[in-house]
Amino acid sequence: MTISIPITSSDSSIGKKNTKMRIRLHGSNRTCTNAGDDEHCKKVLVEGGFTEEQANVLVYDYGVSCPIDMNAEYFARDSFLCRFELMSNYDCMNSYWFESQTESGEPETEGKYWGDVLKVLEIGTNNPLVDREKLNQDVQNTSSGANLLTIPVRIEFKDLCNTEFTIPKGTEIGMYDSYSGGGGLLNVPLLRDYKIVLNKPLIDQYTYWRMVVDALDGYAITDTYGTYESQYREI
Repeated sequence: MTISIPITSSDSSIGKKNTKMRIRLHGSNRTCTNAGDDEHCKKVLVEGGFTEEQANVLVYDYGVSCPIDMNAEYFARDSFLCRFELMSNYDCMNSYWFESQTESGEPETEGKYWGDVLKVLEIGTNNPLVDREKLNQDVQNTSSGANLLTIPVRIEFKDLCNTEFTIPKGTEIGMYDSYSGGGGLLNVPLLRDYKIVLNKPLIDQYTYWRMVVDALDGYAITDTYGTYESQYREI
């Protein structure tokens, strides 16, 4: 089911208030664990321009977390830098060196995160989402131990409640590790448009896309690589 809640208000300053906060959207993976945290998040979201209904969706359906320190001025922006991350029952992909310590010298796919990546990107079909060689280059350059297949995007403030997004052809994706601040080259272009439905099971119930607002906490893509915000594809 698509949750699309357009933000409408006669106040043209909506989304530009001086509310200071940091917010991470974690799909179905909750980070707020008690009612007090949830009420705090709802209060801050409403102060930032969301309606009560939208705040409920973000907190109880998306699992929004609003840290107490509120040291990132997200609601002073018209758009958010986000990451779509592929979740899997197999956790993540370690560094290429670690994953390639096999008899074949190549990362294994059976029962591995890498196997889910290849399936989701439709590698081996007549119409793959990316070029296999470009993907291999990205993986071979990973330097961290908790990599997830990542799509960097810029999303307008009013679209944060959406669950369906179309990622345009040419968007560059790759492996990224926000936990350690590392990853691959993030320069693997999509060969065609790709539709993402957040939290929708792909291969099984454990394999799905989640959306994370790239937090300004030292682990954002721009901070990790020292790149410009233009790396995030506007959708």
